[in-house]
Amino acid sequence: MSRTRLMLGSCFAVVLALLSGSCAGTANKTVVPFNATAGAHPKTWLADHWAEYFKGPSQCLTCHGSIQDSAQAGGISKVSCRSCHTKGVFHPADWALPGQHGRLGAELAPVVTVAPVVPPMAGFAHCAKCHGSSYDGGLAAVSCKACHTSAPHPAKPWFDATGAKPSHAFVSTANAPECVKCHAGGANSVLKPPTPAASGTAPGCYNATMCHSTGAHPTTWIQDHWAGYVATPDQCQACHGSTTNPAQAGGISKVSCFSCHTKGFVTHPTGWALPAQHGAQGAMLAPVATSAPTIPVMTGFMHCAKCHGSTYGGVATAVSCKSCHTKAPHPNGPWQTYSGSVLLAGHEQTDNANLPACSVCHLHGANSNRVPSKPAPAGTAPGCFNATLCHG
Repeated sequence: MSRTRLMLGSCFAVVLALLSGSCAGTANKTVVPFNATAGAHPKTWLADHWAEYFKGPSQCLTCHGSIQDSAQAGGISKVSCRSCHTKGVFHPADWALPGQHGRLGAELAPVVTVAPVVPPMAGFAHCAKCHGSSYDGGLAAVSCKACHTSAPHPAKPWFDATGAKPSHAFVSTANAPECVKCHAGGANSVLKPPTPAASGTAPGCYNATMCHSTGAHPTTWIQDHWAGYVATPDQCQACHGSTTNPAQAGGISKVSCFSCHTKGFVTHPTGWALPAQHGAQGAMLAPVATSAPTIPVMTGFMHCAKCHGSTYGGVATAVSCKSCHTKAPHPNGPWQTYSGSVLLAGHEQTDNANLPACSVCHLHGANSNRVPSKPAPAGTAPGCFNATLCHG
C-alpha cells in the first residue's frame, strides 16, 4: 500500500511540475508565479495577474483555455477567464469613441472591488494598468498620446458644457491622484494656485495642490466677474454650463448664470445699436448701484466701460465705441440732436452721475472748444459748471 501511495505521490508531483512549467511564457521567457505543491497562484494573483497576462497572453492559455472563445475556455484547470471577465478581457465595441473610453471610462471614479469581482473599466488609474503610469504605452504598448498628442485626454480646454462629450469639469475627483502626476502646482495649465499647498497635502481639485486654489470665487466676485467673463467666456462654462441656453445652464456647480441674469447677458437687447437705445436709454442715464445678486441695468457710461474699456476703445470686448462714433464714445460735437427747436438728445441731457466718466476725456476743457478761464483746483470733484471740465 505504501509503495502504491509513493508512486501516486510521485506521479502527482510530476503533473504539478508539468503544470507549473506550462505556465511559462515562451515568447519572452516569463515564468508565471505558480506554487506546484499547492497547485495555485499567489494569494494576490487575482489583483495582479493582468500584468503577467500582458507580458505574454499565450502563457495563460495552457491552463485556462481560450480567452476569446467561450466554448474553448477553461483548459486543464477548468477555470475559465470568463468566469470573472464575463464580458471578455478586451475593450468593448466602440471603445475608441470619446463618449465611451472618455466620458464613460477614464473620467469616472475608479471602482474598488473584492476578488473575484472584476473592476469595471473606470478611472484613469484603471487605464494606467495597461497603458502605463505616464500613459505612454505601458504593458499594452499603446500610448494614449498617440491620439491625444500631449496628454491622456483631449487638448485644452477639454470642455463640453453639456457633459455629452469628455470634459475635465466632469472628471470624478477620485482621479486626482492621477491628475497630479502632470498638474502638480498648476503644471501644464494656464491656472496656477497663488499659494501652493503644503508638501504632503493629498491631491484635490480645489486645495491648491494642482490648478485651482479653492472651490469658491473671491468675496467680490459677483461685482467683478464680468471682467473675467468678457476676457474668456468659455472659462465660465466649465463650472456654470451654457451662458446662452438656459436648458444647459448650471454645469457641475449647479449655479446657473441665468439665476441672476434672468434676461440673458451675453449680448445687448434687440435694437441696442439704435441711438435711442444705447444712447438716450443707456449710456446717458445715471449708473444704477445694486447689491448682489441684483444685476445692474445697462445704464451709465461707467457701465459701458466695463466691457468696452475705460477709454471706450474696446479693451475687453474688442468692440470700440469709436468704431461708429469715430472720436469719442458719443456723437461728434456739438452732440445735440434737434427736432425743430426741440432738443431730442444731447450732452446736456446726460445725467450728472456720469461726470467721472466725462472727465476721462474732458478734464479742464480737453477735447472741447470750451475751456474754463480758470481751471478748478486739483482734486475738485468733476462737475458741469465748476471749471473741472468745459464750463466755468
